[in-house]
Order: sequence, then C-alpha cells, then structure tokens
Amino acid sequence: MINIDLPKHIAIIPDGNRRFAKQRRMVPWKGHEEGMKTAKKMLEWWVETDIQELSFWGLSTENLNRSKEEVKQLFRIFRESIKNWKKDIGKLSKKHEVRVRFYGDLEKFPEDMIKSMKEIEKDTEKYNKRFLNILLGYGGKHEIVTAVNKLMKSGRKFVTEKDIQENLFVKNNADLIIRTGGMPRLSGFMPWQTVYAELYITKALFPALTKREFLKAIKWFEEIQRNFGK
Repeated sequence: MINIDLPKHIAIIPDGNRRFAKQRRMVPWKGHEEGMKTAKKMLEWWVETDIQELSFWGLSTENLNRSKEEVKQLFRIFRESIKNWKKDIGKLSKKHEVRVRFYGDLEKFPEDMIKSMKEIEKDTEKYNKRFLNILLGYGGKHEIVTAVNKLMKSGRKFVTEKDIQENLFVKNNADLIIRTGGMPRLSGFMPWQTVYAELYITKALFPALTKREFLKAIKWFEEIQRNFGK
C-alpha cells in the first residue's frame, strides 16, 4: 500500500563535497568521489520507499567554471561513476523498474560520457514505475530559457505556464527538497518545479549523509500540513 503522505517526487541538492574534503585535508575532488559513493547508497535507500521520482543534482553549470584541473577531475569521477553505475543502475532499474534520464547542458561533456548516458537511458526506457532524473551541467535559468527557446522555434507567439512546464527537462513538480551541507537556499535548482516544495536542510555534508538522516527528512515531510498557498 502506498502512503499518501509520502512525497511523490523528491529532489536532492548534494552540497558539501568540497568542505568534506577540506576538513580531511584532501584535494577538492576527493570529496566528490566520496559523494558519489553516498549517491549510490542513497538510490538504494530511495527504492526501499514508495516514492516514485527522485531528481539528483550531480553537477551545476557553475561547477563547470571551476579550475581546469578540478573540472578535469570532475569529468573523470563522473565518467568512472557512469561506467560503474551502468552495471549497478542496470540491476537496480531491472529490480525496481526505474527509468533513468540525464538532463542539463550535456553538450559540454565528453562524447564518451554522452554515449554512456544515452545507453543507460535506452536500457531503462521501458520502465515506468519509478523515475530517476540525474542533472549534470544543470542550472535552473538555463532549463527555463531552453524551454522557452524550444517553444519559440515551434512558432509559438504566446506561451502559457503549462506550455513552459511541459517543455522543461523535469516536468513533475518536486514535493520535497533535501539539501545537505546546512545552507538554506536552492542555488538555482529547479526554480519552476519547486515553488511549493518543502525544503529540508541537514547540516550533514553530502558524503556523510546517512540512511537515518535521509529517512528523517521523509518523516519530517509526512508530518507537514501542506496548503499550497491557499
């Protein structure tokens, strides 16, 4: 039985990777490596719930403006993760019927990474029980501008909110946002889809996020009386 008080769509802002590394006197990208390990575990926590959709902000447009060395290392980490996840997500997708999609300014990524992403999408497109959105090279303003440009190219002179919503990368509104790292802000994450989302802030840096804290956020959401501005 599905719990009607559960969020249908949760979105994750995995902040604190670099601070995690700094606290341990590591190079910045070591924090991202640890963060990817946590992300993998988090997907396993997610599929144990009845929550249908999860959006994960893997990399922002601002992340791509960091030093050449750090960007190089970030690409390396995501390349290795996507390669490994292709097998791991394949098992998870098959068992829990998860459809995986990648969104963002993906043209900025190396061709081999784009190819791997497309293969994962192709392999999971038959599933429709759960949905995993992985946002890479993503910025909320870019998403909205992309949607509007798509509508303009189709010849539309006037657009409605519904038109824009239907042309966003992620089309379903988020119910719960979990942000690690303690900062109470969205940082441009899914601005259109989070208008009425509940924001749960945990001080835990993302690599240190635990299953207990993840489930605590969901429990917190269940206890909220939502009125959607009414």
